[in-house]
Amino acid sequence: MTASTNIYLIGPMGSGKTAVGRELAKALGLRFFDSDAEIERRTGVDIPFIFEKEGERGFRERERECLAELTAERRVVVATGGGAVLDPANRARLAQTGTVIYLTTTVDEQLRRTRTARNRPLLQTADPRAVLERLAAERRPLYEEIADITIDTSGRQVRSIVTALRQELDRLEPLAKAGGGCEPAAVDTIEVSLGERSYPIHIGAGLLADAELLRKTVTARQVAIVTNEVVAKLYLGHVQDAFGDRDTRVVVLPDGEQHKTLATLGRIFDELVDAEFHRDACLVALGGGVVGDITGFAAACYQRGIDFVQIPTTLLSQVDSSVGGKTAVNHPRAKNMIGAFYQPIAVLADTDTLRTLPPRELSAGLAEVVKYGLILDGEFFEWLEAYMEALRALEPDALRFAIRRSCEIKALIVAEDERERGRRALLNLGHTFGHALESIGGYERWLHGEAVAIGMMLAAHVSRALGWLDASACKRIESLLELAGLPTTAPGIEPEAVLEHMAHDKKADRHGIKLVLLESIGKACVAPAPERAFLLDTVTRSIET
Repeated sequence: MTASTNIYLIGPMGSGKTAVGRELAKALGLRFFDSDAEIERRTGVDIPFIFEKEGERGFRERERECLAELTAERRVVVATGGGAVLDPANRARLAQTGTVIYLTTTVDEQLRRTRTARNRPLLQTADPRAVLERLAAERRPLYEEIADITIDTSGRQVRSIVTALRQELDRLEPLAKAGGGCEPAAVDTIEVSLGERSYPIHIGAGLLADAELLRKTVTARQVAIVTNEVVAKLYLGHVQDAFGDRDTRVVVLPDGEQHKTLATLGRIFDELVDAEFHRDACLVALGGGVVGDITGFAAACYQRGIDFVQIPTTLLSQVDSSVGGKTAVNHPRAKNMIGAFYQPIAVLADTDTLRTLPPRELSAGLAEVVKYGLILDGEFFEWLEAYMEALRALEPDALRFAIRRSCEIKALIVAEDERERGRRALLNLGHTFGHALESIGGYERWLHGEAVAIGMMLAAHVSRALGWLDASACKRIESLLELAGLPTTAPGIEPEAVLEHMAHDKKADRHGIKLVLLESIGKACVAPAPERAFLLDTVTRSIET
């Protein structure tokens, strides 16, 4: 099922809208909202308090405003309140902007499911059965008026209901296509909020073929496209064609982390100087993390700063390195040691480019996706456990959801802590260990994401040794990384060498090494590294097992 519109769940209280909606959203890779919970979040008080202070009329006005905003979203599942259909404007919006699912149930089932609820103001009465029967009679015709799918949830498990709904949605999709022409491919847009330096991240299929989008994003008359020898053969033509009437230069770099050096950076500067590019020029980074990092650093330095746009073509760069403004080249003794914080003016993540990625590169990107679930979003981690196979099979909806959620988390953190003086350090989970492994391997033995995967596993083992993480959580992390096709150990590596390279990590300060560790799945923290003997013992025991 490719969910091309929003999905709305309507029905009486106790019919299971929230539980079913949350699971359906996970299954389809969509975002989930509960309109009542959203109203409580926005007001800072619960529904009974609103009823008490403003009456039902006041609550319905807030509900109308909330649904007006939620129905303007794209690719969401929304569980509505039982009385949302009373408002004709709500019914019109729901019917016009998505697929409406009506969950029915018996009054006996409603009473059973709501008997302990204290957040149902309409049931705070001596005879709740009479109230439910009256509401059912009043509202049933309104539910039926806008329902595309109706399903009885009485006595059924949530997963059974979701399975049945997915079958109904699959049945409806060809009918919708036959009746309404072709809907344009969905594009998700997220903003990295940094005041005057805020910028959009566009995520979707076919963005490189959208010449108008490319031209609107890059308005400079002088454009330098920086790419590598692999990506140039695949996608350079699309980007060049969009800027056919501009003064355009192309710099094709060798492929690989081992070329992320000052010498390679110099090639970009040579081209810009030779072409007499001015301060209002724009660089376009077309490629993976290496191309993006070098191009961004070149943009930060050339004439003390010019615009640049990220067009990431690997999963790792789409979910991580293209977002947040970290730009750098490597030093022979340490990764990313020479660089600057410098934000792009836009990021265009075309998910179609992932279809040309070798499976190993795709898996490397999945390491960063798993990281986001580990540091901040346990529910996303659970979703990844359920849909990792779909991601590796390049299922479009699953891919776009995973990329979007990853970028949402990173954008949130970057907006709070752009220059990594606090919370942004959480994004380094696995990276201190991983950068050490990359350096030991000469940037050739492991891809960056593979080294990070091993690093995250080492961080989990240290967290467990400290008594923070239990054995079952460690096993879940290991299993998910393996399901993503990633290594979790580093056989043949000398533990002493790992610690020695960690000492040169750019995140170390005068107080020593800082590590990102796990208190639980979905909750990370930054802590001073344990004393050397403890750390060496843990790394030694973990690196081969």
